[in-house]
Amino acid sequence: MIWLVDLGDNSAWVCVLRRLYHDAASPCGRDIATWPRLRQFTKYYQIFRTQPASAVSTPNTVIFDLDGTLVDTAPDLAAALRAVLGARGLAGPSDEEVRPMIGGGAALMVRRAFEAARPDPEDREIEAAVADFLDEYRANLSVRSRPFPGVIEALDWLTARKTRLGVCTNKFEAFSVTLLRDLKLDHYFGSVLGGDSLPVRKPDGGHILGVIRALGAAPEESIMIGDSATDVEAARNTGIPVVLVSHGYTPVPAAELGADAVIDSCAELPETLAQFG
Repeated sequence: MIWLVDLGDNSAWVCVLRRLYHDAASPCGRDIATWPRLRQFTKYYQIFRTQPASAVSTPNTVIFDLDGTLVDTAPDLAAALRAVLGARGLAGPSDEEVRPMIGGGAALMVRRAFEAARPDPEDREIEAAVADFLDEYRANLSVRSRPFPGVIEALDWLTARKTRLGVCTNKFEAFSVTLLRDLKLDHYFGSVLGGDSLPVRKPDGGHILGVIRALGAAPEESIMIGDSATDVEAARNTGIPVVLVSHGYTPVPAAELGADAVIDSCAELPETLAQFG
């Protein structure tokens, strides 16, 4: 069977199609594993085909948060927390329960997990647990973590139009770089700055500004894509617009956090970013 797909002059979709078959173990059409990817291509092509990369005016620089925005890291974070708390005779959070705990760095997340399991944990106990958590998570940070639907297609589209892309996250830089590499996302980004990369971190605007400068860009041509109140505050402190995804890690719905726009998937980025071009 031969598939003929008319992409017109939208070179971005050539990149997307290549990506969809990038990991195929055998020629497309022969490997049954490629069919879900073909269906995914068809779904996102319907969304993106009216937004050719060459015809859309969008910000030249897009800065992404990592956890909850680009990648669903909750399963691996929850597993590491369960291992650490379980070793202390406590019940750790489920994959769903951990989501509102994420954000603000590892120490705060560990404290939130302890407080959910037992009131008033001691500071020295938290400090020891944080060290154990980092060891556990370092060894298993990409076991079940995956990009959210629409992320790879959006990154391909942005890359095809030569948009500068960066990551600004409160996750440790080494963990962030390793996670992106394991998920084959690292090549999209010209700069990745974690919570330990600079003397400041989100919500301080200097964190986002550091990524923008590393990309050789300016704030007036940049936009932040995140999932939390921290991302909104950091963007405001930088003086740039901010778009939130609704599927992120926040105890307060994204629609109530005061972002300039809220989207349900990164597949909506071409149309949404055009509002800021």
